[in-house]
Amino acid sequence: FPAIIVTVVVMCVIFGGIIAAWKMLGGRASERVDINISTPTTSPSINRTPVPTRTPDVDERWQPIDYNATLFGTNLTFYRGTTPEQCKADCDVNPNCKGFTLIRAGAYNPTDPPMCYLASEVTGSNASPCCISGVKK
Repeated sequence: FPAIIVTVVVMCVIFGGIIAAWKMLGGRASERVDINISTPTTSPSINRTPVPTRTPDVDERWQPIDYNATLFGTNLTFYRGTTPEQCKADCDVNPNCKGFTLIRAGAYNPTDPPMCYLASEVTGSNASPCCISGVKK
């Protein structure tokens, strides 16, 4: 488990450096790099347990929360999460945050805790039973 966290942190630093260097060297907005902010660097074994469908949350500042999706975009930060509501609230108070993904506890490995990823840019999403995601309007 600690090796996964170290690997994820190192990959985020590397991708952040690549993106910063690209921007400093005159990269154009049309040449964006999409990063899947919720995929670990190891080959996961996704827990395929069916997840109950929930009624979307109603909040005028947010698009409906997707209880079976992961986001693509640029990582702002990530940390051990608690609930999708808390992850959303953390994004809500951060003016640089455009969306969040909460990876469910045990989604990749049975002992993994939930992880909250906040995104500074959201470029797309993908259906996945691993995650709960939300995007600000």
